[in-house]
Amino acid sequence: MGKMWEANSLFAVVPYGFKKALGKVNEDFQGRRQHDSHEFLNILLGTLHEEVNVRIKKPYVENPENCKDTPELIHQFWSNYLRRNWSFFVFIYHGQIRSSLECQKCRNVKVLYEPFSNISLPVPGSNSILLPILVNCLPLEVQEILNLMV
Repeated sequence: MGKMWEANSLFAVVPYGFKKALGKVNEDFQGRRQHDSHEFLNILLGTLHEEVNVRIKKPYVENPENCKDTPELIHQFWSNYLRRNWSFFVFIYHGQIRSSLECQKCRNVKVLYEPFSNISLPVPGSNSILLPILVNCLPLEVQEILNLMV
């Protein structure tokens, strides 16, 4: 790594050993097949997360259903996710996205907050509409409670 960053270096990195090590962890990357960078990044970050995840025992946690959409519901979904996933990869790369489904007959709305580690977005065209994205961090009280659970 050091040679790569030296001034006037013509050093090239051959990632053969790295790819071979990844192939031992995930058989999709064995051999010489081609993969796209998005797929590679997903598998790499997922594998690294699992290697450092402090949640050895992963209890089944049922998320609430048919609840009113409140900030408490958001935190309930996220804390349930953290009961199974606790690593710095989660804190840096993971989040949750809100989705809702409305019954056309009874107008009942089901709200879910689903975890994600990345979001695939298309390159916007000239006639695209820009939508705001909300970023929300856990309140300090929730962080303290979750820290006690580690």
